[in-house]
Amino acid sequence: MSRSLWATLGLALTACGGEDLASIVIRWSTPAEGALAPPGEGPDRRILVAGKDSGTFLTLEAGTGRTVEGPFALFPTLHAPVAIGADLYLVSSVGRIVRVNLAGETLPSPAFALGRTGPPVVGADGALRLVATSGRLVIVAGEEVRADVTVDGVAETAPAVANDGVTYVATDTGAVLGISATGATVFTAAVNAPASGPSVSGDRVAVGALDAVVVFERSGAMAFRAPRAARVVGTLWDGSELLAWGEDGKLERYGPDGSVISSFNAGPPIYGPVAILPTGKVAVFDSTGRAHRVTKEGVAEANLELGQEAGRQAAQTELGWVVVSVGGEAKALDFEVEL
Repeated sequence: MSRSLWATLGLALTACGGEDLASIVIRWSTPAEGALAPPGEGPDRRILVAGKDSGTFLTLEAGTGRTVEGPFALFPTLHAPVAIGADLYLVSSVGRIVRVNLAGETLPSPAFALGRTGPPVVGADGALRLVATSGRLVIVAGEEVRADVTVDGVAETAPAVANDGVTYVATDTGAVLGISATGATVFTAAVNAPASGPSVSGDRVAVGALDAVVVFERSGAMAFRAPRAARVVGTLWDGSELLAWGEDGKLERYGPDGSVISSFNAGPPIYGPVAILPTGKVAVFDSTGRAHRVTKEGVAEANLELGQEAGRQAAQTELGWVVVSVGGEAKALDFEVEL
């Protein structure tokens, strides 16, 4: 079910106080059965939607929010589903890897029962990475288990995968580990615990810590450490510049030497998602359910109240719209409307 354009324009103008004509618009909003896990990006302009408690799974057309396939009865999940080609994967709330096709038919996959996990991530090599809070990293491709590695501590945020297949994991003990595609440990570092929200770009790895954001060279040397007033929970590379956000409510942009280029203060903690928009501006969701559009200079140009906190992962359409789960609805937000 889609909202009318006039209704969404009205919501956006209200959120901006009626003063700023550059607005955030809800392009479509599709309800589902019960609370939703964060949405994922699927093949052929699909958005993947799964129920947190209901176990339902369906795909939506990215431009309209209309149902394409499903709903199918699968398993409850806390994380965004992912796609590898035409195969769709979700990880159940008990840590079972579920692989299905677009007809909802279950395909063979390794018979894990990993317990609670972080979000699944797909590397450029087409393999799925999954870190369990029991201290395991598994790398899976179809039915094949390419690696099953013990890691130091619990990793609740998504790992980051470099183009060469190395998976970077950040844990609650402060460990930052790089694991090769075959399961060999090729990088180790430590930050003030907990470590979270790793990201990798070129020769550098970024990670959030208790009181800083820390960047390492992939060779192991520390590139810089930028102190923060509270825990940093997420990082994202924008070319050679780094975005970092967390419980101090700030989204900060750093240059290659660690200097602060800009700082935006949302007020409440920012737990993500954070997305780079087609114009280079940034979409930010704070913990109260407010969405912000922020310039590279750290200026908030527009905001929109969603009513409650969005899920902590997002999907992005080819048009640049950011799709999030808000309670029992998937919502596509266009952050760059010029009225």
